[in-house]
Amino acid sequence: MPARPFIHLIKTPLHFYFYEVNKNVLVRIEERLYDYLKHVLSDSQGSLQSNPEMEEKMDQLKKQGYLSADRPLKIEHPYLKSLSYHLSHNVAQMTLQLTQNCNFRCAYCVYGGSDLGTQRGHSSKRMDLETAYACIDFFREHSRDQEMVCIGFYGGEPLLELATIKKLIPYAKKSFEGKKLTFTITTNGSLLTKEVAKYLYDHDVSIVVSLDGPKEIQDRSRRFAADGRGTFETVRKNLEEIQREYPEVYQGLIVNTVVDPRNQVELIHNLFNHDPLFRDLSAHTSMVGTDYSIEQVAITDKFTIGENKEQFKAYMSLLGRYPKQKVSRLTVSSIMTQMDLFLKDMGKIRIFPTMAPGGPCIPGQKRLFVASDGTFFPCERVSETSQAMKIGDIKTGFDLQAAEKLLNIGTLTQEECKDCWAIANCMICARQCDNGGELSKEFKRSHCRDTKRQVHDNLLNYLLLRELQEEMHERERSGGGECVQKGCSISV
Repeated sequence: MPARPFIHLIKTPLHFYFYEVNKNVLVRIEERLYDYLKHVLSDSQGSLQSNPEMEEKMDQLKKQGYLSADRPLKIEHPYLKSLSYHLSHNVAQMTLQLTQNCNFRCAYCVYGGSDLGTQRGHSSKRMDLETAYACIDFFREHSRDQEMVCIGFYGGEPLLELATIKKLIPYAKKSFEGKKLTFTITTNGSLLTKEVAKYLYDHDVSIVVSLDGPKEIQDRSRRFAADGRGTFETVRKNLEEIQREYPEVYQGLIVNTVVDPRNQVELIHNLFNHDPLFRDLSAHTSMVGTDYSIEQVAITDKFTIGENKEQFKAYMSLLGRYPKQKVSRLTVSSIMTQMDLFLKDMGKIRIFPTMAPGGPCIPGQKRLFVASDGTFFPCERVSETSQAMKIGDIKTGFDLQAAEKLLNIGTLTQEECKDCWAIANCMICARQCDNGGELSKEFKRSHCRDTKRQVHDNLLNYLLLRELQEEMHERERSGGGECVQKGCSISV
């Protein structure tokens, strides 16, 4: 029995396609061939009846390099052999946890308590100056091959340590003299006075403000720790003063919104579309239960229908067929972010005999996170209580063996990955394999279904956008199949 082609079938309301894994491209085909390929992929016993016409069309595609059956022979991350170099010379960003304290108590926060043992709670721990200076020195020595570097300030609430920040910025600038150095800070906005914002702006600090929506939504989840009061008015007052006194600073602010589907999400869309204070700010979203919470929130049909409606309007707006002012800016931002991530490697990735799923980054190279006590983690999104996530510390340096395990998580499910059509676009990282301190094959597998669905949806959305564009502009096309990537045509 011939090996099954390494493809994934996709259909839209208008056309039929297969995703060619070995070329990382989409190919348009006729419905009959689509149906035949569907039977080919599902025929595990070799009992499929011969169809000379369809087999001839398949042969034509194979002659042009499509319908390849090649699969990886071994799962191993391509950067495994060069990991030591990247961590020794090529670290791009270091994020410093200046404090574990916070003046907010957010209902969904992973740091709100440690009853489940999945994360630390808020505490009075802070990074002392000696440790912080040592971190900057370490970063300088381990980023020698980077032309641009970034230092992030994180918490807790990092502006509780403003005095420390004001000492670290000039120290870092002197340490990295001759390189392009920028900074970033993630803040809840309550301590972001106009004077603080102006200082940060003047010292190349990109400011990300966490704000979940209008007053009724923000105050439900994000309250002051001291007395339980809502926080919206305090944050709004600060932003209004920045907008009035320093408009150039205000224009550079970025808002991060954590969406809870149990809320009236349309209120969030309305805030960023119509409120004069927020409608011009750059904004992006995350969902409760992914990066920001231990709480898993059920996605209701009502929420899904509402979001699908917003996405449809956003696509129509991108095509110039729906008023831009009536479309959620948050939805457009989310679509463009996903599309950019998906398309950046479209047509470039190839299947090699030895490769790995696309999810894992190089632990510590892209965004090294240093906890207040100097412990190293791959980034700020992993659990600080997990032994598996620790990749060294400021005193002993990187633990290469620990970093190798996080980089090479594809080996946990090696056989499944070899035959997975979504391998090149997989988004599963080590964080999703962490079972309370050990890397778990079962935990990794539990994310596979959702990941393949997300990759399928990204492909489908890309195709729908192209098809709508084609239909609306009444573009004439030649007959036969067509490779969607870069307009490459093939005849089937």
